[in-house]
Amino acid sequence: MHLSRPPSNLENPKPLSSDLLHLTTIPTIDLEGRVFEDETKRKNTVDEVKDAAEK
Repeated sequence: MHLSRPPSNLENPKPLSSDLLHLTTIPTIDLEGRVFEDETKRKNTVDEVKDAAEK
């Protein structure tokens, strides 16, 4: 089947709802270069990575 025009839903795409915006962002984690120097920083970094991976 050949289309001479794109389907109407492609001509005027709707903006993403706020429910879907998280699918278009990539979480970033600043490791600050010295993140593993103590146990507290290490645990906080692991928690941040875990949280980002679950999103």
